[in-house]
Amino acid sequence: RFGMGADDLHKIKPDVIVAAISGYGQTGPYRNFIGYGQAAVPLSGISALTGYEAGRPSEVHIAYGDPAAGVYAAYAILAALVARERHGGGQTIDCSLWEVLAASGFEGWMHDVLGKPPLAPMGNRDPYWAPHDVFRCAGEEAWVSIAVTEETQWRALCAAMGRPALADDPRFQAAPLRKANEAALTEAVAVWCAPLDKWDVTRRLQAVGVPAMPSLSHSELTADPHYQARRYFSTLPHPEVGEKVHPGPPWHFARRPNGATGPAPLLGQHTDAVLKDWLGLGDGEIAALREREALE
Repeated sequence: RFGMGADDLHKIKPDVIVAAISGYGQTGPYRNFIGYGQAAVPLSGISALTGYEAGRPSEVHIAYGDPAAGVYAAYAILAALVARERHGGGQTIDCSLWEVLAASGFEGWMHDVLGKPPLAPMGNRDPYWAPHDVFRCAGEEAWVSIAVTEETQWRALCAAMGRPALADDPRFQAAPLRKANEAALTEAVAVWCAPLDKWDVTRRLQAVGVPAMPSLSHSELTADPHYQARRYFSTLPHPEVGEKVHPGPPWHFARRPNGATGPAPLLGQHTDAVLKDWLGLGDGEIAALREREALE
C-alpha cells in the first residue's frame, strides 16, 4: 500500500530479498484474515494433541506462531542469501504463522500418513512407554517428570523406590504390559513421590540412570545453576520499572558478547540514532520530521 511491496522493490533492486510474515500468507482465500499467534495453535492441529485423556483439546496459552514464524523466516532469508551468492537473483519469501505451526505438529501428520488412528490428548503420557508422567511431590505445586523407556531403567526405578520386587510383578514385566496397566503403575510411583522433595526424587533417579527432572516455574529457572553457569539471564536496570531479570538470546557466540545487551527500550529511545547512523539524516532533517509529527 505504500508502494514498497515485493514487486516494487524488485524493480528497484532485482536481487533484493523480501520476506513477509502474516497469519495466513499473501495468497489464498484467508489472506485477508487477521492473524494472531495464539489462534494459529488450535488451527494448526497442535491443540488437538494438547490436554488430558478423554478431555477436550486444550489451549497451550502461548502464542507459538509469532516467534516460530520469525525463526522460520530467518532461516528462509539465510537460504535466500546463499542462493543469491551461488546463483544470483532475489527472492520473495511468503511466511505464514498457520503453515509454520502446521509443519511443527509432525507427530499428528505422521500418524495420518501412516494410516494410524488420529493422535488424541494424553496428558504427559507416551503412546508406548510407562511410567511416563509428571508426579506430584512434597510442597506446593511441586512436580517431577519421570520417563522410563528401557527395561534397565524400569528395574532401576523399582530399586530406587525400595520396591525391587515390583519389577517382576506380572502386570509390569514388559513395556506393553506396563502400558496396559498404566493406571496401577502410575499410582505406585505417585505414592512414592508424594512425600519426597522433587529435587530429591530427581537426584535419586538420575543417579541410577532413570530420566527425571522437576517441572520448574519461571522464578526457579532464573535461579537454576545451569542457566546461571551459562549466563542466560541478566539483571539490568530499567528507567521506568527498575531492576529486572532479562533472558538472553537462545544461542551463544564464541567470538562476541552474549546475553541481553541492555534493558527493553523506551518508546522512541533510539529513533535519532537509527535515523542518523543507518539512514544518514542530519539534525535539521530529523528536527523537521519531528516538527511535522512524523516521529514519536
